Amino acid sequence: MRVGIGMHFSNSGDWDRFEARERGENVPGLPEIPDSKILQDDLRIAELTEELGYDALWSVEHHVTPYQMAPNPLQFLTYMAGRTSRIDLGTMVTVLPWHQPVRLAEQIAFLQEVMGEERSLRLGVGRGIGRREYQAYGVDMEESRPRFQEALDIVRLALTKDRFSYDGQIFKIPETELRPHPQNGQRIVDNMCCAWGSPQSVAVAAANGLKALVIPNKPVDEYATELTEYAKIRAENGFAPTRPTLVLWAYCDENQQRASEVADRYMRRYVDSAYRHYEFFGTHFDKLASYSHYAERAARVRGSQTTEEANYLVSDHIWGTPDQCVAKVRDMVGRTNCDEIILHVSYGGMPLDDAERSMRLIAKEVLPTLKEL
Repeated sequence: MRVGIGMHFSNSGDWDRFEARERGENVPGLPEIPDSKILQDDLRIAELTEELGYDALWSVEHHVTPYQMAPNPLQFLTYMAGRTSRIDLGTMVTVLPWHQPVRLAEQIAFLQEVMGEERSLRLGVGRGIGRREYQAYGVDMEESRPRFQEALDIVRLALTKDRFSYDGQIFKIPETELRPHPQNGQRIVDNMCCAWGSPQSVAVAAANGLKALVIPNKPVDEYATELTEYAKIRAENGFAPTRPTLVLWAYCDENQQRASEVADRYMRRYVDSAYRHYEFFGTHFDKLASYSHYAERAARVRGSQTTEEANYLVSDHIWGTPDQCVAKVRDMVGRTNCDEIILHVSYGGMPLDDAERSMRLIAKEVLPTLKEL
């Protein structure tokens, strides 16, 4: 089994100030904890990834809120490519509807060339559901599905053809080529993966031959039916079986009680930040035909007026002593048939010391066993 580290640069403690400013209230213009402090702390975690023996480093894409301050994962990964020599790199995910696809393909090709033949770039893609992010980019959320498909088509063409063109509903690309010419473009395309949050997106991922990237936003057992349907649609479209990559939140401590307390505190803070970023307490999904699944979920959240619906994050994810963490990963492998996991070790405003201590303990006491699975 391969084990990577995921980065998302979250200033979770800034939500009250941020939302007050959105409402037009007179509050300080800058967060109490500077964003630069968050970035520097998380860069410390990123720098340890190769040193401690992990296999890969992954980063997300999010914009304009405290939730996850990672506006350009390929830029961050290019920096980390120069800071490392062994580990693979990946995006979880690049949100295709927010990108001009030729420019995106150029960035992908350039990064793979910088990394060299021995290392792999894993491109995870998704559709995105953040209203604020779509608004900031001036993109209509109702166009997200055709934009996703056309951008995916163009990126694949650009990475695998000497010259290409495209005549779509949204993008019209005259005959052109990428420079530098991609040397490993087909390998990137073959290993592309997709994260989904709605059942409708399962069919899109499978029909396009994208591998599964499970970033849980519900109990992991609920993905079992979707993964079965995903495998069925892949087979119907002529694609070989594949195993998913699974993203997990993790906290490890020699003391079980402390592990339980720390994991519960910061995993719940992460969930609160996610709900506020995606505006699950609001009603805007009701007006978006292509996001009906999220309208139903937001209605459940509004009904409870809490994040109680997201207790799955604490119950399903990886926390405890080293032995407990190994047992939980074994359980997850059995439930999902995954062959790669990505661990979030810094989240919800967790202090750097706690995150680094946990990451080091996982590397020392858990990682050797996981790599043998």
